[in-house]
Amino acid sequence: MSFLIVALALVAAQHSVMATCPLPEADQSQDAFERGETCASPGPHRLETGEDDMTAMLQDSRRAVRSHSQTPTARNGGLPKQYTCGLKEKSKLLLMVSSSGVRGPDIKASLDELVSALPAADGTANYAKLKLLEIYDPCMLKSSFWNEADKNFNQTTGMNYEKADISNLNPDLDEYFNYTGIYGKEMMDGSWCYNEWTNSSITGGLKDLGFASHAQVSIMDHMMQPGEFEELVRADLGITGSASAEALMGKLQKRPVPSTLKRLIEEADVFAVCGGNPDLGAFVMRAFPAVAKLLKKKLEKGRAVYMGRS
Repeated sequence: MSFLIVALALVAAQHSVMATCPLPEADQSQDAFERGETCASPGPHRLETGEDDMTAMLQDSRRAVRSHSQTPTARNGGLPKQYTCGLKEKSKLLLMVSSSGVRGPDIKASLDELVSALPAADGTANYAKLKLLEIYDPCMLKSSFWNEADKNFNQTTGMNYEKADISNLNPDLDEYFNYTGIYGKEMMDGSWCYNEWTNSSITGGLKDLGFASHAQVSIMDHMMQPGEFEELVRADLGITGSASAEALMGKLQKRPVPSTLKRLIEEADVFAVCGGNPDLGAFVMRAFPAVAKLLKKKLEKGRAVYMGRS
């Protein structure tokens, strides 16, 4: 669900959404859900729905993921096992949401259909003509992303700052890795994020789809200074108050997009956003409106697929 929140923050629920979101059935276990075995009929469909419907489906999905005891359906037509929805037929926006990446033939078929609609693909799912840009910002409040002593830092299929090619941000976060706050428990995000440049059969990744090229990026790495990122960490942990966070946001929102990041966005055919912290992902879109504008402009013209996992 984290990626869906970020995607809705980007499109502001005003444009078409073509999405595929596997959801659990009542008789399936958590392990089956994590393996992506809940995805049903291939290919994106379209529903006429409004902002209230999107909100209802998101809430319905959250309840299902928590309980694993119901099969949610869209309000304007039942679609068991997965949601696929479009707000306006005339929009060219191509959006895919999957809880388990591209794992399984149904999800792969949905992605193939979206990719085939790209101008660079010539009507076929020809990944060899396409450039992939992986975006790892939702990972960046996880201890395992920065802390080399974390048990998940070296996960074979996981992501950390070294693998993500973080070159600008080098914050000194040692004092925060074990910060427990007033509740007596560690406050940085736990667990770890998948490396999207791994094989689909193993992690639901994208490596074996045959892209012409790929790059890993953090928007914050291009748009923030190390001290500013540490300010963000302190605000997230509750060490500093809301006034500090608001001041940081005001400063970041005025920042132009550097040429290196702009070129990566303009050249990409597929944007793959990792799972992780949905609030952080939404923060990035609000904090850097110039970046969001670049993405939105390209997506509205149907010139790229925007996809990710929860």
